[in-house]
Amino acid sequence: MDVIRKWLARANAYAVLYTALVMLALQGAWLVWRDTRPVRLDVPLPTTRPRVAADGELGLLAFLDAAAASRPAEGNPFLNPQPPRPPVVHSPAPSPSPSPAPRPSPSPAPPPPPKRETIRLTYHGMFENSSAQARALIEDSKYRRRSFYGIGEVLFGMRVQDIRMLEVLLHPTDGEEVILKLGEPREFEERPHGY
Repeated sequence: MDVIRKWLARANAYAVLYTALVMLALQGAWLVWRDTRPVRLDVPLPTTRPRVAADGELGLLAFLDAAAASRPAEGNPFLNPQPPRPPVVHSPAPSPSPSPAPRPSPSPAPPPPPKRETIRLTYHGMFENSSAQARALIEDSKYRRRSFYGIGEVLFGMRVQDIRMLEVLLHPTDGEEVILKLGEPREFEERPHGY
């Protein structure tokens, strides 16, 4: 192996490359010729036709004659005969029955009391202007908007009593104080005529 390596190190690189390419082309041509050459038959062809063991009839005509003999002569063999229909029995006419008494109409239920609309209020923070007046940013679900409210303003029947950083105090007409916390929605019934 060492001898071959030393010979390749001293040999002409172009000559080795061209020799390898020629050998590759010759091998490819030989493979193509081997795959495309005509097949040679070494078996001699027989001089006469081989005889079939039974040269008799296939029996097809006998089978067709037997099938034709078993078929009925009249009518279409592909249609089934129509079965006889059962006789139609007519029932006697029913006697008229007495009509049922009319039902009394139910009395109308009293209308439900008008439902007050539920409103969800959410406190989103406060704003202080240059004169140090605080205003609360409150979102309502009825109009789907955010608005600023100052102390003393009426919001859906509730008066804004105090505005703090994390909560707003609302005072409804019934005297119970309501606290709106920052970012927490709270539901109320609308009081249109609160104040």
